Amino acid sequence: KYLDGGFEGNTMIELEDGRSVKISDVCVNDVLRFGENVLSTVKISTSNLSCIKEFKINNNKFIGGPNLLYFEDDCGIQKTVKLLDVQCKELAENDKSDVLYHLITDKSTFFINGTKFYDYNGSIEYFLDKDSKKLLKKIIF
Repeated sequence: KYLDGGFEGNTMIELEDGRSVKISDVCVNDVLRFGENVLSTVKISTSNLSCIKEFKINNNKFIGGPNLLYFEDDCGIQKTVKLLDVQCKELAENDKSDVLYHLITDKSTFFINGTKFYDYNGSIEYFLDKDSKKLLKKIIF
């Protein structure tokens, strides 16, 4: 409900050859703009997700949610779950997609509209890693 995250299927992503395709049409072994090799594509049912919103990141709009990790040069790793209401808006029920899409790449990241996003595994592992450290501290101490 909270750990999954992805992008609306019409989100455009640039391939190495200069073409832009919908994220829903990206295939395994595609090479993205900055040389990221797509290892896997992920389809996520939205029926159990906590929210799907329109996010504004670096003056670009993205539809997805709830857990997308991205990188900002001056701030480091950022999470869509922490974006202010000013930077995101709830979508009307009829505007929400039944499926979100995400990618797994050999570089653990990829770019959409100039924003560097962590891939599906990176987004999940970021939270699991923090949780596992807390759990280990509780067990050890």
